[in-house]
Amino acid sequence: NLGLNLIEKAGCFGCHVIDKYKVWPKVGPDLTPLASKTTPEWAYRWIADPRSFRHNTWMPSFFGQSNTSDPESLQRTQQEIHAIVYYLFAKSSPFPLKTMPNRGDSQKGEEIVASIGCFGCHQIQTEKTETPTTRDSLRREQGPNLIGVGTKTTKPWLYNWLKDPSRYHPETKMPNLRLTDQEAADAAAYLSSLKDGNFLKRPVPPIEEGVVNGIVREFWMKSASGAEVQQKLSQMTT
Repeated sequence: NLGLNLIEKAGCFGCHVIDKYKVWPKVGPDLTPLASKTTPEWAYRWIADPRSFRHNTWMPSFFGQSNTSDPESLQRTQQEIHAIVYYLFAKSSPFPLKTMPNRGDSQKGEEIVASIGCFGCHQIQTEKTETPTTRDSLRREQGPNLIGVGTKTTKPWLYNWLKDPSRYHPETKMPNLRLTDQEAADAAAYLSSLKDGNFLKRPVPPIEEGVVNGIVREFWMKSASGAEVQQKLSQMTT
């Protein structure tokens, strides 16, 4: 049973065929309205190393592995992440955010978050723990660790999310807590104050057109001559 719970939490069926989960939704959130929630810089840092932001995230680390840690691979990896970020934000659909009634009171917001049941599904856990995973602990992780959430997104986005989660993500498990406008503003003010300065200091390398050209050239060389590849490259923007 614990194994089944772990498979469901980790989303193993996203890559592997398991009959039981053929009709299950993806475990990750819908990325369509991503640009309204965060910035390309945050997305780059997150993709490059998810655990540098949230130590107990279930998001896997695709980059920075032992077989891609040599200087040439790192150069390529940086440009591949830039490409992923560019794609995600280019394809992002606008999400209209409703105006907050006021700036909100962070102190009152902390009291609201502690009293309306947020910690039934969420944690604000800043330190790594060695506690073994159990079925009960998995139930406490229905929602992500809220550490540093104010670094990830904005106060207006948090306000809109708290007022009506399914408006942003129809498949979300997050319930509508029926907060008043003021309660949502106060809770958003508190959550937006949870910052991770160290994450923001992580450098985002520049786009290197030469490396990008090399990646594209390598791809095209599988089906075209060197002259044809050079012509295609000359007609493409970065």
